[in-house]
Amino acid sequence: MAKITGTTNEAVYSIPKWLGLNEHPDGDTRLKLGEASVMENWRITRDGNLKRRPGLRHVFGLRQGYQISVDANNVTIQTIKSTDDITVYTSVSAISPIGGAPSILSTDKRVGQMVLNTGETMRASAAAALTGNHYLFYNEKAYRITASSWTLSGGIYTIKGKRVRAIAVNEEKPIAGMWSGYVGRTEMFIVACDNTLWRIYSPTGSNPYAVTIGSVGGIRTDKGVSFLPWDDDLYILNGFDYYVYDGNDLTTVTGYRPLVAIAISPLLDGVGAESGETTGEYVNRLNGLRRVWISPDGNENKTFQLPEKNLASVDYVRRRTNPSATINFSADLSAGQVTISSTLAKGVNTYEIGYTMSTTYRSQVTGNLFAELFSGTQDTRIFLYGDGTNRALYSGMDTDGMPRADYFPDSYEVRVGAGNTPITAMVRHYSTLITYKPNECWSLQHGIVELATDELTPAVYSQPVNRDIGNVAPGQVRLVNNDPISLHRHELYDWSNSSYYTSNLSRDERQAKRISDKVQKSIRSLALKSAKTWDDNDNQEYYVAYNGTAIVWNYANNTWYKYTNFPMACMCNFQGNLYMGSTDGTVYLLTDNQRTDDGDEVVASWKSGAMDFGSSYARKYCSMLWVGLKPLMNSRGTVELQTSATVSVQTDRKDTFRQKVALSNKARVDGEPFTVKIKLKAKKFVFYHLLLSVDDFQYPVTVTNVDFRVRQTGYAK
Repeated sequence: MAKITGTTNEAVYSIPKWLGLNEHPDGDTRLKLGEASVMENWRITRDGNLKRRPGLRHVFGLRQGYQISVDANNVTIQTIKSTDDITVYTSVSAISPIGGAPSILSTDKRVGQMVLNTGETMRASAAAALTGNHYLFYNEKAYRITASSWTLSGGIYTIKGKRVRAIAVNEEKPIAGMWSGYVGRTEMFIVACDNTLWRIYSPTGSNPYAVTIGSVGGIRTDKGVSFLPWDDDLYILNGFDYYVYDGNDLTTVTGYRPLVAIAISPLLDGVGAESGETTGEYVNRLNGLRRVWISPDGNENKTFQLPEKNLASVDYVRRRTNPSATINFSADLSAGQVTISSTLAKGVNTYEIGYTMSTTYRSQVTGNLFAELFSGTQDTRIFLYGDGTNRALYSGMDTDGMPRADYFPDSYEVRVGAGNTPITAMVRHYSTLITYKPNECWSLQHGIVELATDELTPAVYSQPVNRDIGNVAPGQVRLVNNDPISLHRHELYDWSNSSYYTSNLSRDERQAKRISDKVQKSIRSLALKSAKTWDDNDNQEYYVAYNGTAIVWNYANNTWYKYTNFPMACMCNFQGNLYMGSTDGTVYLLTDNQRTDDGDEVVASWKSGAMDFGSSYARKYCSMLWVGLKPLMNSRGTVELQTSATVSVQTDRKDTFRQKVALSNKARVDGEPFTVKIKLKAKKFVFYHLLLSVDDFQYPVTVTNVDFRVRQTGYAK
């Protein structure tokens, strides 16, 4: 707290830096200057300034179809001189992602998920004389007007109208998942919504609004969708099936055909036990496909016994060095025998037989919703989880020793803890895989185990880290500053190991540090089991959101804040921009260049703690304060005049004071901060609250500091 004393028992107290939200459970008398007891839709910048949160700019709605809806009531839109010009549009059309999208002319205006068609600029007096329905665009909203919408008084028209919106034709469906990254060598932005996978195109990358969309393919989205990049492809999980996208086509993953046996010799004279068979790879849970290598003896013995019986089909017989050549055969499916039509030259593992079994374990793979990469010191195996059990499956390697995303051997699984609670999250942390259950945390390590058959096989070992604290939100643990953040009951926990010898988590309850005490009241209002999280690493902000409310942790300066009317279902960073997928199926861009949330004003409020200015025993008088603002620059490098902050106060003597507005048009030098003097007289108070708010149509305002001139007037009574 800065204090400048004088000879009249008067001092100036300063808030030089903003410290975020602190919902202290014992009240707000212990808050520091700069901490807020209430803080909605403000954020703290990297250098500690207070700034209204970014607006939400509509990028595209991804529901299957949209229709026009007109509000029932008239509202006042604007006032305009009869001699001024105004742009009027003749009709409005909804934009649907699939078919029916109107062609957009140079005279049209895109407004959210609709287009105002054929705009014409004319005098207001001429526009007021138009008959029939017409449309206006004002303050990022569209309105329907008629001739009766215009009221003239003293050469000024007051225009009223009904707001026009584009709404989805079916029930509400959220954005189910978003991902950005490279498929092949092309950077892509992929979004899942309303049973469709979409690709968002930004042709130049310089204009985040100039986007088009294209359908990748159909995919169920009602459980959610997660993405896994692997090599040049993108693999997709939705809890129903397993997909792969190569940049052109979306297909279900058939899966690798494992080599289950080698060195199979023919039956002698067509009877008797097979000889020379050696066990190969484990079967693939994804399919019933198998293959074996056979070793012909060069004689008339042409029948080979496969490792399994009651086959669904025998698919091929081919020479390994010439797989395209056809070799005729006959098969006894029930006996699992294949007879070659011609005599094969003697050799060892020179031919391959492919066959299919009708029984598969594919649902054990496709029922999972989340994936994580891990394999000790390397990320060469895929761990799948999220089927509601305590089991995680992991992938294997093919006969060439290459890791594969389409091979999940039937013995490659790990069960974590008791079976009565599911795995809710897995995240790689240094050389271990941290695994969460609702009330537990485990550490998984990769190793090799020797079987009773003397074979060596990969194995995963689990050891408990914490038996009381875990994660309740499926798939929502994020690495923030390289530490996992989990959601447990009504708190957020940061998991880190400060040990000098190792960074891996071990069995030590002190490694789970509760970090959400300052926002405990708001966190308890969220159903964390259904909450969604995101780490915006570009801006170093961590989000926890549910039902239109988001709690944000700025881990760069360790401050917290709260966003309302913020319908976050998921988030994604793409080409330096932060995008939000909403609960109603819309993709938004968070940007300071947006004045509103897609036409709706952003209402921001900030309230300090009960400040006693260092003397809770004294009555005080404050008649003046100074508010520091920093103007927002537009693309031309000049000050935007539409930013302001409304200032008021409350005291323990009076809870209603006048509101004063600090305007950015007081700035004299472009880009330089400035100070606005505010006169607000508060008398005989002991405790004092500062109130800052924004509820106008404007760009985000930045408040740098506030100073108070306070004089003691006697002892409190």
